[in-house]
Amino acid sequence: MNKALLIVSIVLMSFSMNSFAEEDVNWNSLSEQQQNLLEPLKNKWGSIDPSRKQTLLNGVERWSSLSDEQKSTARSRFNEWKSLSERQRNEIRGQFKQFNNLSEQQQSRLFKRYQWFNNLPADKQQNLRNKWNSLSPQQKQKMIENRQRLQQMTPAQRRRLLQRLNNH
Repeated sequence: MNKALLIVSIVLMSFSMNSFAEEDVNWNSLSEQQQNLLEPLKNKWGSIDPSRKQTLLNGVERWSSLSDEQKSTARSRFNEWKSLSERQRNEIRGQFKQFNNLSEQQQSRLFKRYQWFNNLPADKQQNLRNKWNSLSPQQKQKMIENRQRLQQMTPAQRRRLLQRLNNH
């Protein structure tokens, strides 16, 4: 794949959510670096919505601030994304939308769990995946509901519950 097209694609997928004034940006007012990274869009630039242009420019800025290692990781993740079916991509988009609709506290808790899981050794990750995949939909739902109940408990309530469970 053309390097410039790959970079533009990564820029398009950036998660920059900042809001900016919808001031139209002329192609000739872009820096040389911006023009190089956005080269595949040069002929379409005039027809791109001003807010989309700003999102692209934010992505270029973000891309430019990444280390070589971060850029390599981004390219790798983009290649993974390209290999997904449209159905898989739509599922991920839906999950992303759901995540964005969560409260900050819920997002933080979910992200911490994600980090915890990623820090596990690969064999333990696979064991957990296998256990989860072996559960019926009803069992999975029950686990989710129990986890939510636990999260709503105070630490003292959780300690009492653990004591009761250990005594049985």
